[in-house]
Amino acid sequence: MSQLSLSPNITTLERPSRWKIWLALSSPVLLLGLAFGYLKYSQQKYLPIVMAVTNVFHARLAGGEDSLIYREADPAWKAALSEDAEQKFFSRIRRKLGACSYSGPLRMFFNANTNGTFVTVVYGAHCTNAAMKETFTWRILDGRRASLMKYRPNSPVLLRD
Repeated sequence: MSQLSLSPNITTLERPSRWKIWLALSSPVLLLGLAFGYLKYSQQKYLPIVMAVTNVFHARLAGGEDSLIYREADPAWKAALSEDAEQKFFSRIRRKLGACSYSGPLRMFFNANTNGTFVTVVYGAHCTNAAMKETFTWRILDGRRASLMKYRPNSPVLLRD
């Protein structure tokens, strides 16, 4: 029976150690590259969809088409707000702020998980009576459509009666 030598070979130990170091140093760079690539992909694919539905939302809000907004909204929106409450909410926004012109998106966030793909965008609005920031969260459906999940207008004018 042959015996195995237990003396370490220094040259063979250095190479695996170097690979481990390079792997440890390059992994975060690779992950950041993949994350940046996904962000660019999401931005190119979903941002035009979200901008289009946000423009439709703004037109319907200005036109008082609250029932249509409610009918086409995501089930999460309908679970959080009744149609009557939504109409009062939008009516208050129109009454307090007046006519608005919008700019944006100012910021956007993409989230994909097992529940779906979600895009959150922030718009700015210059209204007759005050400025406003709006935050929308849209659920992407079939990769081609979006449904409204959340809408948060933010203006000090909305806090007063």
